[in-house]
Amino acid sequence: MRYQKCPNKKFQIQTHYNLELTDEHKSSVEAFNKWLNEEFKIKPTAFYNKENAWRTIFSNKILARYLINFFDILPGYKTDIIDEPKIIKNSTLKIRKEFAKGVLMFDGCVTKNKKIIFSSLSPYLANSIKDILIKDNLRVGSSTNNRGEHIVYTFADNKSNKLLEYFEKRTKKWELLMWLNNQNFKSGQITYEKDLHETNNILELLKRVRVCDANFLMRELNCSHTTIRQHLLILKNKKIIRLSNNPKKINEYVSDKTTAFLKKQFHNYLFNKILQQFHSYEKFAIFLEMNKGTISAWKVRKNRIPLCIIKNMCKSLNIPFKKVIENIDETDREIAEII
Repeated sequence: MRYQKCPNKKFQIQTHYNLELTDEHKSSVEAFNKWLNEEFKIKPTAFYNKENAWRTIFSNKILARYLINFFDILPGYKTDIIDEPKIIKNSTLKIRKEFAKGVLMFDGCVTKNKKIIFSSLSPYLANSIKDILIKDNLRVGSSTNNRGEHIVYTFADNKSNKLLEYFEKRTKKWELLMWLNNQNFKSGQITYEKDLHETNNILELLKRVRVCDANFLMRELNCSHTTIRQHLLILKNKKIIRLSNNPKKINEYVSDKTTAFLKKQFHNYLFNKILQQFHSYEKFAIFLEMNKGTISAWKVRKNRIPLCIIKNMCKSLNIPFKKVIENIDETDREIAEII
């Protein structure tokens, strides 16, 4: 039997009683070796790295017969028909969860928004994994893609401690979930440069500009708003940046289309200056070529004022714009600031 999803990740039972498993993460393969040693008191005949993947090999007739006779896992390709063995499917949820753990450990994926995703050409295996997760009271969705793969995924609002149960402790995917959910968790396997490359790009850009909005990051990195926000939330959860609608300051990397409420003291100072210089808000509205009702709504703080308008107001009233930067109370969009 061979169950294969990609060249560097496979599980194979050969007819001459060799069992092979290959995965890109060393910690996962080490966990597999530990499982077999604890259950069968056997150690791999070979364990090595080749082409950026770790391979372990067991030559053991008893182990091969155990898998064939108890679980009906026969030699040969079963990529699109592999299923949860009947003996496991008819067992308790605890045992079925251990089966799902083995599957997700090697063929599951942990996303940066704290979801587990599993895909398989076999609808039977995908349905089994979905059934196990649902019975474990997890919120789960499913779909198919244009390659014919059946996809099962968890939603972001599931509790992280429930998701962690589907990965062996200290394996790469377990550490990623822990790292994403716990700001104080230290990982020996997760790095920004290797595992969170896009997050690292955003972090390096933020270190340079100090303060910016998502629109700036989208333009600079050619990414969607959804992608940018996902990485900003990672940095926020790790207490590296502050992400809020009431920034301590703004700069040229915040769009001038941003609308803002000013701090009350400065807001009153600004509108008093308007009366002193123009004698009425109606005259000021004419000067700005705007509707008087718009100015009135800004005056009573009913609506936020666009930064581009505030710049014009400050210019006409001879007020340094840097005073505005220091007196932003609330914006209509979240601003990212390096802590």
